[in-house]
Amino acid sequence: MKVNFTQKDLAPALSTLAQACSRDKNSAKVLANVKIEAKDVVEMTTTDNSVSCKLQVPAKIQQAGATTVNTTRFNSIVSTLDDDTELEISMGNSTSHMQLKWAKSIYKLATIDVEQFPQIKGQEQDGIILPGPVLRQLIGRTWFATDNASHHLQTFRSGLRFELTRDTTRSVATDGRLLSVTDIDISNPDQDDGPKEMTVIVPHQAVRLMAKTFGQSPSVKVSHEDGQIIVSDDNISLAARLLPSEYPQYEQLLDQDKILTSIETDRQRLAQTISRVSHLSSGQINYHKILLATKDQTVHVSTWSKELGEAEETVVARIEGPAQSFSLNSAQLKGALLSMDSSEVRLQLGEGKKPIILHPAEDQSHLVVLSQYS
Repeated sequence: MKVNFTQKDLAPALSTLAQACSRDKNSAKVLANVKIEAKDVVEMTTTDNSVSCKLQVPAKIQQAGATTVNTTRFNSIVSTLDDDTELEISMGNSTSHMQLKWAKSIYKLATIDVEQFPQIKGQEQDGIILPGPVLRQLIGRTWFATDNASHHLQTFRSGLRFELTRDTTRSVATDGRLLSVTDIDISNPDQDDGPKEMTVIVPHQAVRLMAKTFGQSPSVKVSHEDGQIIVSDDNISLAARLLPSEYPQYEQLLDQDKILTSIETDRQRLAQTISRVSHLSSGQINYHKILLATKDQTVHVSTWSKELGEAEETVVARIEGPAQSFSLNSAQLKGALLSMDSSEVRLQLGEGKKPIILHPAEDQSHLVVLSQYS
């Protein structure tokens, strides 16, 4: 094998591929490697046996061949070079090392035989076409509500649920106390093939890689088979093992028929206030109490901690309905506010300790349901 690249083509490819390789020291060493295959084109693949990534890299192929080399080391070397650097990789007569050359520099990187690299299951199927910006919004508006701490348990709490049709898209995330749901309409009049709808739950790691990989893609295709989701654009294909399909009945939490108090306020100002006040909150729950008073049309945000002290701020708001007081998790509320891009938000409160609904003031296509704390 003998192939020539430019750094500006190779470096971003390796950066993407590095997100899907294994860093677990207890895993097989080959799972830390990138598979490099030069035939008619150069394809590179990484996998941790749960998520896999395959892409094509522009290159000049002088001699076909294939090998695997440690992804992190290869990426670390290439990423530090100037983007106009011309690089050459080759195997020569060696079966144990890949030679990397540029200018007068020569590296020999240990390899593992390509036959030890796992076969990637799941072939690209007909799927639903999404605009890249829509995928980015579906993830960005709901990802914060997943329970990253339980990702190893492989439950719905650690994943993002996608409900897709050719005309509508929805993403849902919940950690059990926090729920985020967003709907975005799309139109694919030319899409005649493939499924009309699909519902899948994608694990946290794969969602993160989807956001990084396809955030700037004009369009992506989403398909699934044999317990895997496959997301692809013209150059990159990402496959990930799906989480079990069981999901709680969340729709009833979105009911807004019995709202007693409605609060509209500046989103950024409230988020900044929450961030400051939360520095004096403590404990595992890390919550602070938010007091609402309709007399002066303000939201009182306060917290108290024996170890850290106390704080109170006010935020101007438009309040309709009776005054109420309630406690929320500061990190959850801040995450919800940052997931929105509207200038103002609306909080809607029902009776007693019922969950609170938060959404952009003039848009109900993105709803966040926040549980109250005692």
